[in-house]
Amino acid sequence: MADWDAYLALDEETQKEVEIVDGAFIPREPRGRGHQTTARRLADALEAAIRGSRAEVNTSIEVILGKAPLHIRKPDVVVHSRLELGEWLHAKDVIMAVEVLSPHSITRDRLHKADEYAMAGIPHYLIVQPDDQGVVSVEHHVLVCGAEYCKPKITHRDLDGLALRMTTPFRLDIDWSQLDIGPM
Repeated sequence: MADWDAYLALDEETQKEVEIVDGAFIPREPRGRGHQTTARRLADALEAAIRGSRAEVNTSIEVILGKAPLHIRKPDVVVHSRLELGEWLHAKDVIMAVEVLSPHSITRDRLHKADEYAMAGIPHYLIVQPDDQGVVSVEHHVLVCGAEYCKPKITHRDLDGLALRMTTPFRLDIDWSQLDIGPM
């Protein structure tokens, strides 16, 4: 069973490629160029929306969901309270976790991570479905039902004018064109 010391003993490259769920090392799914570009474009849009606030945006950073047993996830994008450099990010600091779906992560992102993030108290969870053009749909899950996310608001590229609109905890309007993965 992995504990904090075992995780810290891993070399940096191995740490990047694993998550820990209930004390077990779980390899992260492959993330291709389109996946990475989608996450970066979404992170850029989120960063523009929170500018001037006491929050920051990071990609693929460790979020400690629990310590006994050790539980660490690495969402594709995280909006969190501003912390001191070197300070570990805990679920209580996270405002929004974002996962970009890939063929290898659908069950993990839709079921397991949604439950884990809700139980850890992360208020907003986005599940982003990409294709070869950009983002097809965005599911916005909001923690308003205790330790569960209520029915998500789902936007679709062919049906909705905006990929995402939020008014709390910060104002955010993301247009579909901001999430295109072709050359800008």
